[in-house]
Amino acid sequence: MLLCCLLAIAPLASGDPPWETQDLIEYLRAGDDRLLRPEARTPTLRRRAEASVHSHVPVAVRELCGVPPGLLARNASLLFATRTRAAQLMSLLVLESPPNRQRLGAEPCVIPALISLVDTGWRAAAAADPHVVFATTQNSLLAAEAAAEAIWLLAFNHAANHRALVEKGALAALGGMLTAKFVKAPARSTMWAAAALQNLAASYCDGPDGRCGWRREEGGALRAEHEVTVDAAFVRLRIARLGSRPDSGGGAAARSTSACSSPGTAAMRRRAASASMVSRSRTSRACAPGSPAHSQLHRPSAVAQ
Repeated sequence: MLLCCLLAIAPLASGDPPWETQDLIEYLRAGDDRLLRPEARTPTLRRRAEASVHSHVPVAVRELCGVPPGLLARNASLLFATRTRAAQLMSLLVLESPPNRQRLGAEPCVIPALISLVDTGWRAAAAADPHVVFATTQNSLLAAEAAAEAIWLLAFNHAANHRALVEKGALAALGGMLTAKFVKAPARSTMWAAAALQNLAASYCDGPDGRCGWRREEGGALRAEHEVTVDAAFVRLRIARLGSRPDSGGGAAARSTSACSSPGTAAMRRRAASASMVSRSRTSRACAPGSPAHSQLHRPSAVAQ
């Protein structure tokens, strides 16, 4: 997949906010340096509501989707670093914020750009000489890691984002990070890829937090306590078939990436098990042949849409 959304970034107008994206990331984190942030802490919630933060969103979108004239040719590592920061900021904006999940998911270039970063990351790693350390390859994998985390959050309990991610190739891009041969991706990259696949594999309901509350009825059938708004049964089937793609070269998709996926190869299971601590925590699996879409997988703590 080629890098998409190569838009020229216009110079910032004098009225643009005074933030640099990295400074805004640190401001919003407010000292919360956890690897996994399933919920936004109070300082983040308070600061995120400030007008200057909202006014920086278009800047972050341009940084994610665009290429300043000549930058790609001069310094690819700088391009990946810029996009990494933009994706990290989007994760902080989307976490526990349905309005921001809607706003950023509706930006035409955001979802394709995030998918492209993940896809570019593992393909660059697959093509690189494993005996030589390339800064550009490492930076592309860091960008893929940040993009996969943003996809994890955008996919949660949002029908339009979920549909757009699936239609625009997120499954193959994320699956490639886990299944492609000769990819020595950092554990955090594969962890977030598995977590993102899991939120795409999940079905969601109109309950207060997106959970369906599946219960097993007499006879073994599963029924949701709330109306299903995102039925991801077909996504789980597609994830289970990812390993058969000629260009990914791996076995079947990891069992950890879908509650109802096929077992996958032994190597794939070992790799995903070691990489996806996010996917394995707080995961509820309730699968039965012929059951409705019922997987409720690890998710960020959420406010109802």
